Amino acid sequence: MAPTLTRVTVSGVGKNAELLLPSDQPIATILPRLSEIVGDPRRGSDEATRTVLNRMGGPALSERSTLADENIADGAWLYLTSTQDALPEPIVFDVADVVEDELPPLDTENRWSAPGLVSAALGASCFVIALWLLSTWRPEFLGRGAAVLVVVCLLGAAALSRRFTVHSMALCTTALVATGLYAHSVRPDAPHVIILAAAVIGGVQLAREIHRRSYRGAVVLIATIVLVAVTWAGAWRLPVDHRTGAACVGVACAFLLGLAPRIAVALAGLNALDDARSNGATLRRDVVVTVLATAHRALASSLLWFAGSSVVAAAVVTRGVNATWRWDLPLIAAWGILLLLRSRHFPLGIERLPLALTGVVILTLVGAALADHLERSTIDGIVIALLVLAGLISLSGPHLRAPAHVTARGRLLADRIEAGVALLVVPLLVGHFGVYSALTQTFQK
Repeated sequence: MAPTLTRVTVSGVGKNAELLLPSDQPIATILPRLSEIVGDPRRGSDEATRTVLNRMGGPALSERSTLADENIADGAWLYLTSTQDALPEPIVFDVADVVEDELPPLDTENRWSAPGLVSAALGASCFVIALWLLSTWRPEFLGRGAAVLVVVCLLGAAALSRRFTVHSMALCTTALVATGLYAHSVRPDAPHVIILAAAVIGGVQLAREIHRRSYRGAVVLIATIVLVAVTWAGAWRLPVDHRTGAACVGVACAFLLGLAPRIAVALAGLNALDDARSNGATLRRDVVVTVLATAHRALASSLLWFAGSSVVAAAVVTRGVNATWRWDLPLIAAWGILLLLRSRHFPLGIERLPLALTGVVILTLVGAALADHLERSTIDGIVIALLVLAGLISLSGPHLRAPAHVTARGRLLADRIEAGVALLVVPLLVGHFGVYSALTQTFQK
């Protein structure tokens, strides 16, 4: 029987090669030949350094696996590197490829399909749009409408706690968005409504974790709530107005997203399991499955809090944008884009959904605030162009399948954009404080 071959592009030390590689041989057996063709990446390194084969922009492939086992298709782009230069990945991301396929609790509870995700996002969007229209047409009913929407969403999320997790997360996100829209229209010195809504949502989430006997997940949730509360309290005690404090909170939440997986991994017990395994201990499969499921559930709850906090902060900043709007709106748009891009790094749909919806809502708030500074004809043109673009993407999306190397380049480009936006947030926040204008006036004098 003829061997099965896979056509891939391999990048090495200053050289790319398009090769036909056997799909059914262990990767370790073809690494020496690849080093001869594209260059050995271990030159000048320690003798113990090994050569590994990476997906472009992704983690290393297992040497004991074959290309077929790793689902490497024709047209894939691989990168030959050493273990010293390989992309480091936290353990919560290392297991992303096996979470939904190998672990029964997450497989049955967190598996989501495109129709389910579209259904959850569409339902949440309809509720939010209805509330926004109510605030436009009958502003006096906004408070009661937001309260009803929050109660309905929280009751629905509690009822769906065992099943339809994507819809449950969408309902909780909708409740937070409704709170943010209400904060957008009321006085910023009346935070009791937001605190009450946050307390209700935290209570529902905590009850769900205790009902599941997931006490480690409850600890992660409490730690996240305390972290968010301390961030808001610290920002409110700064000697600045509430809009500037909310801007600081939004930027802090965008950067705390990198800390959320570490908190979930540490408090759920994955770090302890990893250390025990490194010391030679034998781990039972049911223990690993339980701890891993707890970590991902806790991470999803943590991301929901960071997402809701970002929406509330954006709503407070965009309310009544004054002369500093040239700094405010780019700052809010930057952290909305940052949330959208960082949602790609999380493996499960219940973890990506809150961040993606939050990014869309924040960019919508930016567009609504920017509309006050543009002519009506310009606004109409932008809205029409966005609707046409959204329609084209919706119709053509299911029929387009980008080659693997194009997808890899897209991931690398998105990583560069994310890094650039993250670096841009700090100068924009400094400009929000009026530092640049003060320096300009000082030098002019």
